[in-house]
Amino acid sequence: MIVMKVPLKSPWFWAVIAIAGLRLYYCFSVPLYTTDIFRNLGYGLEFQHYGFLVYAMTPYDFAAEPYQYFWPNHEYPYPAVTLLFYAAVAKVWACIFFAKLVFTLIDFINAWLVYKVTDDRICALLYFFYPICLWYVSREGEFEPLVNFFMLLALWMQRRRHSSALFFLSLAVQTKLFPIFLLPWMLAQILRLPKRKILACAVWGAAGWLPSAMAALNSHYLEHLFSPGYVPISNTISWAILHPDLLGFTPFWLALAHFIAGVIFAGASFYCIRQENRFLPYLAPLVFVTFVKSNPIGQFWYMILTPVFCLTVENPRHRRLLMALSWLFSLRSSLSILIGPFAYQNPRPVYEILQKAMFGI
Repeated sequence: MIVMKVPLKSPWFWAVIAIAGLRLYYCFSVPLYTTDIFRNLGYGLEFQHYGFLVYAMTPYDFAAEPYQYFWPNHEYPYPAVTLLFYAAVAKVWACIFFAKLVFTLIDFINAWLVYKVTDDRICALLYFFYPICLWYVSREGEFEPLVNFFMLLALWMQRRRHSSALFFLSLAVQTKLFPIFLLPWMLAQILRLPKRKILACAVWGAAGWLPSAMAALNSHYLEHLFSPGYVPISNTISWAILHPDLLGFTPFWLALAHFIAGVIFAGASFYCIRQENRFLPYLAPLVFVTFVKSNPIGQFWYMILTPVFCLTVENPRHRRLLMALSWLFSLRSSLSILIGPFAYQNPRPVYEILQKAMFGI
């Protein structure tokens, strides 16, 4: 896809091949920083027995499965599409390797979709080489590529003025709630269309909420999804760098670097807004970065979504600039790739459980 657009003799061709090889190699490696993929696969497996009732259950309820020990007293925090996706993955092959491989392949497709949305090879390469994706998707197994996939489909359909754009945005919001920040820009585009087309968009958008409707009819889905204290308070990328309870085990220098990255990104966004004298195209990336860093819950891998939010920016130079500045949020990932893991890592007993689950749970 991306590689087909680059001449064979170009160093970029071999850079793409090298990064693809590294990412596939990481798929065979045990996660070092996180355990999310194991717990998510556990819920995917249990969905086959309990359906949407798993939203009222904690990992401790699944004893004596090995994933009962991972956040044992916290219920499932992700919306219905994410749960259904993990259930599908677990049905095919319930193991960490396969899930990481699936997300890695989705991320390759995402880079191609960036190209389709922008007609800009540089933007596609900026996404393809994005260090956070390399580490936190292929190495750690976070599922943000799934979120980006539906966001990109929504943006692509919107560019083609296809009525299904809101359908894919609805699915994106049901993977993680952040894609809702695309809604103001998308509505502004849709409201320019003829009334019949607007109605078609609304119907498609409503149809996209079927997974959550099914979950709500078969469980206390919404009650659990928005319950206070449902997810432990921790934001390792917060603006509040002097708040140790939020930062947890994150070294201060790393929190400070992320803070500075946020300031630079926001400053560049306002500079672009002033240059263009338009605010709406820059709203999604600016609000996303500001919100995530202001929220009591946040992690390094959340910033995987940043480049896709930048695609609402219509000025090609500004879009490239903001996508490039997104790399500033990749410091931990970049250092982990170049010099190896550092700061908090999974304890040895946790590592050994994950190691056993690499090729089967």
